[in-house]
Amino acid sequence: MEKIPTLIIALLAGGIVSMAVSFGVGVASLLGEYWIDYSTTTTTTATVSGFPATIVAAIRANIGLFTTCYFVDTTTTVTTLFGSTTTSLSTNACVDSATTGYIEADTIKMIQKVGQAAGGFLGLGFLSGIIVLVLNILKKLAKPICFVSVAPSGLSFISTIMLVAALIILNKELLTGMSLGDTANLGIVSLVFAFLATVAYAVAAAFIIKRALSTASRTAPEKEQAKSQRESKDEKKGTDTENAATP
Repeated sequence: MEKIPTLIIALLAGGIVSMAVSFGVGVASLLGEYWIDYSTTTTTTATVSGFPATIVAAIRANIGLFTTCYFVDTTTTVTTLFGSTTTSLSTNACVDSATTGYIEADTIKMIQKVGQAAGGFLGLGFLSGIIVLVLNILKKLAKPICFVSVAPSGLSFISTIMLVAALIILNKELLTGMSLGDTANLGIVSLVFAFLATVAYAVAAAFIIKRALSTASRTAPEKEQAKSQRESKDEKKGTDTENAATP
């Protein structure tokens, strides 16, 4: 009995694990609230009760694909005949990201859809990897079924491209004072594991197809030879029968 190549099993298992990590991290990234960190300070002058005042507003925002939370620390310094007085005020709130103006609503929706589609393909890549692994162990990947083994690598490749597209779109939206946050970094981690899964699946598929085609090329002549031998035996048997019937 032919021994199942350990390398193929290891590659498929590695691809499955990578896809599971990519899917889990990707979902956490998509639902996270810290895709972009934004920090800026504005200084304005005004008049308070007839006296000049300087207003400094320190703005921080955690921008997510669904929710944006912002924090504003305002310091107002009023200069009078008796000196300067300073008052501070802090406010914070969380709102729908599409309404903040930091990123266009259409862009937010586009990234959401691309991310969700990528998650779907990651899930399909994970499931198809398990199916191919089981079929490989059961030795059910002979020609032409062996070509099914390319499905996991194809699905993981599509998800990789989608993750790259989402990150590129997001990166283009960065303005002065903005930087990718922790959640966006999770998206990068998901991308890396999706790429690793693609490589592992592709190499495993190459080995599976090569083995199946090689086995088919060896068994074809053997089957033809066996068929010829059976036909020869049948002809000989028929001749012997005729000779026995002849007086």
